[in-house]
Amino acid sequence: VADEAEAKRIADEARVAADEEAKRVADEEARQQKLAVEEEKKIKFQENLAKATKEFGPQKVKFLNETFNSYDKNDDGELNELEIVAAFYASKTKQAARRKTIDLIKEHSMDDNDTLGFDEFLVWSWESKVFDDPAWKRPFDEWMKTQSLGKETEEKVAEKKCKRKTPKMTCNYLKKIPTDELDKKSKKQLKCCPTEEKTAV
Repeated sequence: VADEAEAKRIADEARVAADEEAKRVADEEARQQKLAVEEEKKIKFQENLAKATKEFGPQKVKFLNETFNSYDKNDDGELNELEIVAAFYASKTKQAARRKTIDLIKEHSMDDNDTLGFDEFLVWSWESKVFDDPAWKRPFDEWMKTQSLGKETEEKVAEKKCKRKTPKMTCNYLKKIPTDELDKKSKKQLKCCPTEEKTAV
């Protein structure tokens, strides 16, 4: 009877050990599979980010960055659920705003932190073709006009700040020096150099 009990005990321990090993192997396989999926997701995201940046170009990326910052009310560099819901409402897209927000975060948040960073927002904008929507295209067109006006204004202000043009010889000398090595006075002199006019051939 003692031998039978001992044999049963050994068999039970072996079965428990086998079950634990099978569970460990299954858990490890699931972990490896999850890591592989996450890595594939990251690679795909980086590919889409590169495509979005290239296809949008610097002006649209800058516009989207300013749009993102206007939505980011707490200035933490991330859009949370409340901020995205507010953005939907602001654009008069009120239908199922909360559901859309949750779906957007789940599909595009790379770190599963229930928020969107700018890169994630940029990829979403690209995948959603936001600039095909008049609700986005019109504000962008208006923004482009202000950018052009702003650039012209900056140039005019810079011209007014130059009480006198910097002599040509001084300009030629300053242009040979790397900008980061110039002091404040020299940089100002460089800005006041006369614009070189191209002569017709």
